[in-house]
Amino acid sequence: MTQFNLVDIPINSLLKNEAAVKGSLVLITGGASGFGRLLAGQLAKAGASLFLVDLNEVALAALVAEIKGKGGSAASAPADVTSTDAQRSAFEACVKAFGRAPDIVYANAGVNGDDNFEEDDGGDAPQPWRDITYKINFRGMVITSALAQEFWAKSPAKAPRRLVFTASMGGVNGIPSGSCYAASKHATLGIWKGLADDLASGKLSGFTVHAMCPFFAATGILPAAVRFFLAGVPLVEVPTVSNALVYIAAGSNELGDDGAILIPDAGSPSILRAKDYDPLVQEFSDALDQRIAREKSNAAAGGWGQWFSDVSNIFNRTAAAA
Repeated sequence: MTQFNLVDIPINSLLKNEAAVKGSLVLITGGASGFGRLLAGQLAKAGASLFLVDLNEVALAALVAEIKGKGGSAASAPADVTSTDAQRSAFEACVKAFGRAPDIVYANAGVNGDDNFEEDDGGDAPQPWRDITYKINFRGMVITSALAQEFWAKSPAKAPRRLVFTASMGGVNGIPSGSCYAASKHATLGIWKGLADDLASGKLSGFTVHAMCPFFAATGILPAAVRFFLAGVPLVEVPTVSNALVYIAAGSNELGDDGAILIPDAGSPSILRAKDYDPLVQEFSDALDQRIAREKSNAAAGGWGQWFSDVSNIFNRTAAAA
């Protein structure tokens, strides 16, 4: 019987190797908001240079100015990640700005789009499917991955090269009423697994490949309806995700050349190596269930008190925004 190992990382040790990113050049798609923005700020503070790619030019300019104002090094290029030409121009702008290709590339741009895939048409003509989620979450990441490898092949490495995909726990399990999003994140893990296998076999070389898989995070943009549905469930803390992304950039023996980080709840993140990722094997599901069960027991200890506390916070936020 195959043994599947999920190695826990204590939350307070995620930044233990943070100094290792000093001097690295990091490109982040979706870098002007969300986890990308938080990650950029942390890496800049640790001494990395940042090249940020996003569709929002105003937010990009503001973040670059903020990083530079704090003594950091940053540049940016606006780009639609669904366009190969636009992303290629962004990579070229990075090389022009810093004189070399990025050492670490975060394929981070993503959306949870309304694709009209699961809506009840109420007997009317079905609305046309808007495939924005697929285009950004899957096509965009494939383009980022391909261009990273292309630019790396054309220039010598100055530091360890890492390719990091922002996936989701929705890529490990399904999400009710979120089929398109979950499918795009399953596909993201498929890219990670395939590249990891190619690197292990020697077909590819010169970089490591990783994935980040958080559960719902306790951010202000999480809709009230979703927060109500998840009341009592231990949501992922936002700093845990950004710190785990820094952990990937710094590297570790536990992470290896192909480790993904799973953050299924408010507990410690867990490392999943690509060789152990096989959702069709029962032992993999059992190992994941055992990991999730630990935090469920902690949540159960909170009982109705935690549920009422969460619901109260939802109503307070809603009232404050009114």
